Amino acid sequence: MKQIELNGINYQIGKLDALTQFHVTRRLLPILATAGIGVSQLKGMKTVEDFMPLLGPITAIVASMSDDDSNYVIFTCLSVVKRQVTAESWANLTTPERKLMYQDLDMIMMLRLTFEVLRENLMGFLTEFGGPSSLPNS
Repeated sequence: MKQIELNGINYQIGKLDALTQFHVTRRLLPILATAGIGVSQLKGMKTVEDFMPLLGPITAIVASMSDDDSNYVIFTCLSVVKRQVTAESWANLTTPERKLMYQDLDMIMMLRLTFEVLRENLMGFLTEFGGPSSLPNS
């Protein structure tokens, strides 16, 4: 299980099951298609700087996503994230009712964790279909 540290807090990035990966992917693929981005174009993108020219079109498309689709992607991704609470214990980041467990989690951290779950869980899909060996690093 991948671990990352944000703002001095350790997080574990878990795995989504295959069907959930499909449902997340089907909500995100229109973003790439509408922006005119093919999986093959992502191949050369290794850093955030490589990804920057796409932010304008992607931002506009994400803004048009329904709240339900946006919440589905974010809460589904965050449902497999755990936060370290002691040296030996980890806690879920979300409740079963789709609420955040920690008030100090801001939007940037929420989106970064969502991105990390997407990177960890969709890498196989992108690689299988000729995508990059790694998504842009943040």
